Amino acid sequence: MISNSPKKRTSNFQRTVKWIGILFGGLLFLKVFIGEWVYISSDSMLPTLRTGNLVWNSNLTYGALMPQRMKETPILNLLCLVPTIAQKDKQRNWGNHRMWGYSSPQRMDVIIFKWANDDSPLYIKRIIGMPKDTVLIANGKVYINHEPIEEKGKRITSYDNYGPFIIDDNCYFVMGDFRLNSLDSRHKGVVPFHCIAGKATYKLWNFKENSSLCTAIE
Repeated sequence: MISNSPKKRTSNFQRTVKWIGILFGGLLFLKVFIGEWVYISSDSMLPTLRTGNLVWNSNLTYGALMPQRMKETPILNLLCLVPTIAQKDKQRNWGNHRMWGYSSPQRMDVIIFKWANDDSPLYIKRIIGMPKDTVLIANGKVYINHEPIEEKGKRITSYDNYGPFIIDDNCYFVMGDFRLNSLDSRHKGVVPFHCIAGKATYKLWNFKENSSLCTAIE
């Protein structure tokens, strides 16, 4: 005998809502504290990354960066669709707080970040200079503390000159691998640690590339 009593239908509905809530909460925890896949929309990191790549942004590596205002907070950011709330949120600052991470940024790491006081989308570049380093670029060749550096991977070099420049404490000098086509620290300055969202660790297969399904980023 099949029972379609209101009590049983209510029980099934509550169970469904419960599991949807658990799934949604799990996805939210993953996005905020562990990481997420992000879409690459420029070729500034060629040949390492290209437009269309999906890259894993690991929040866990350096420690998850806590939202500084409502716009950066999942779910709450929907309220910023209201113009008056969005305007007030621009003046809000909850401070720079980061969870525990198992590593700190290292030279040659590929990072995902935002420029300080910039509401534009996230950027992806490679760390070239560490805090307190002196950076000099002469005819496209990069020198750190007056010594030429050995760079991992391939680069599309430029022939520009820059510096010498001393990096502030707790800040990083970043550049794109496609040096001729990259808006980076040569133009916009260094990246403070509190602006780094995470480390780019893996990229998914792209139909434009002949590579495996998931490749570590070097």
